Amino acid sequence: MQDLQRFDERMRAYFDTLPADIQNTVLYSDLVLDDLDGLETFAENVMKLYEQ
Repeated sequence: MQDLQRFDERMRAYFDTLPADIQNTVLYSDLVLDDLDGLETFAENVMKLYEQ
């Protein structure tokens, strides 16, 4: 599970723009998301999966 307090300002701003279902998937993932690039990549891949 992600700790939103570890997200920097840019990561939090991006996270807040995501749809609720994507936010939940990000929050409950076991991945270590330490930077904005990783967060964006993971969120984009999850969105692609949801589109299928």
